[in-house]
Amino acid sequence: MVQMRTDRLTSVTQRWNTNWYDFNIYNPDLYYNEIFINDLSLTDDAKNIILNFERYTGYDKKAYGVDVNIERGITEQESYEYWLDALQKKNATYKNQLKSLGISNLPQCVYDGLFLYYWFSEKLLEVEALEGVYEMRDFIVKKDWDTVASMIARCYPIKEKAIEATKILRLAFYKRYKDRRWLRQQGVFKMRDRNELFKFGVFTEEELRRARFAYYAETKKFLPNTPEGIKRDINNRYAETLSTNIFTWDGSTLDYEISKAPSLYPIEKLQVFVNNNLIQHLYDYTIDGNIVTLRNTQNYPDKSQLKFVVSI
Repeated sequence: MVQMRTDRLTSVTQRWNTNWYDFNIYNPDLYYNEIFINDLSLTDDAKNIILNFERYTGYDKKAYGVDVNIERGITEQESYEYWLDALQKKNATYKNQLKSLGISNLPQCVYDGLFLYYWFSEKLLEVEALEGVYEMRDFIVKKDWDTVASMIARCYPIKEKAIEATKILRLAFYKRYKDRRWLRQQGVFKMRDRNELFKFGVFTEEELRRARFAYYAETKKFLPNTPEGIKRDINNRYAETLSTNIFTWDGSTLDYEISKAPSLYPIEKLQVFVNNNLIQHLYDYTIDGNIVTLRNTQNYPDKSQLKFVVSI
């Protein structure tokens, strides 16, 4: 293990300091235009970059790295929702800390980059480096982003993540990332691969039990070698998680708000029935968030039953 010094540092020596003027700012508007802090929120790019540092698993009681207490296994949609809730709570705390420093406005990229560092390090005002502990408070208050970025770049415990934070903060550079569909598919593949290697001890019995449920929830198929009795149990437990919304067709309404937004990949987790007849996504209806819009309703009888079934 590398031994890190605990000296309190208030400047970055020339050896470790980055000359940020050697680099181009990728989006000057994000760096030079300040926004009132109450109007600031994390950009989707920043959220996705944070998300990409973790993976969907389904079996280890983790939701993209966030601890969750779900014994049955967890789906990708649940993982994302738990992760997003944790992110939003952390963001609220972060914003309050900035306000307590007397900061009333910030550039968007600084807000994003500083939060990325805060999310992964659990610190806002100091940086643990090999040469000592940098104190950032005064530089954040003075908005000396050159120094703040140079200090964060020296963070040893989360080196890769700290570098990404500095690129966003000082250069407004948001790297390319994989979308949730890719993250979900990788998680599904991993559960199947680990299941094949179960006899080599890559899964505990509890992890295998959770993986069997999560894999079924994501694919509607059972992991190979799942016993019949366990298949029946998974079916029963999965049925208990379904969210059903029932409406009566009034002859004109096309848009319906359902209780939660369903995931669509790698399988569509929404089934729509008209008088118990399954209708087709895109041809018979479209969905945006949790709003379902019906199409081709000319043959619906008056007072038809509309049933929307969302799986986790």
